[in-house]
Order: sequence, then C-alpha cells, then structure tokens
Amino acid sequence: MALLAQLLGTLAVTFLISRGFLWSTRAWSNRFGRPLAANAATWLVAAVLTAIGLRDVGVAAWFGSIALYALGCLIWLIFDLVRSGYRFGLPPAG
Repeated sequence: MALLAQLLGTLAVTFLISRGFLWSTRAWSNRFGRPLAANAATWLVAAVLTAIGLRDVGVAAWFGSIALYALGCLIWLIFDLVRSGYRFGLPPAG
C-alpha cells in the first residue's frame, strides 16, 4: 500500500512540474523533443528537490530520489507522446 501511495504522490508532483515545463516550451513544434525535454527537466528538478529535502539521510537520498521519480516521469512522457500524436514507429493511422 505504501508503494501505491508513493506512486500516486510521484505522479501528482511530476504532473504539476511537467505541465509547467510544457507550458514554457509551447512555442516548440517538435512532437518528440518537446515532451522529452519537459519530462527530463521535470525528473531532474523533482529528484534534486527531493534529495535536498532528504539531505540528512546521506548519499542514498540522491539515488532514491532519482529512482522514485523515474517511473512517474516515464508515465507522463508516454502520455504526452501519445497525446501529441507520436506513433512510436507505427504506420500512420487512417
């Protein structure tokens, strides 16, 4: 149950941060690069802020924070790519 709660918290945090980055890059026309850059920046920002918050734990806080937000950012990246019309190498629909 704790793992599910962490995943939901991760999804909420990464959603809010990634929407801010997507909003700031709205002038970009690249369907693949824009979501990739926004979610990579989200992962970096969320991991750094969490590691700073857990700095009393030690070096493990950096690795834990990177791993914690990886799944959330990956889920939103796939969601953003599908929403932008990226076809993942599949033939065009229609």
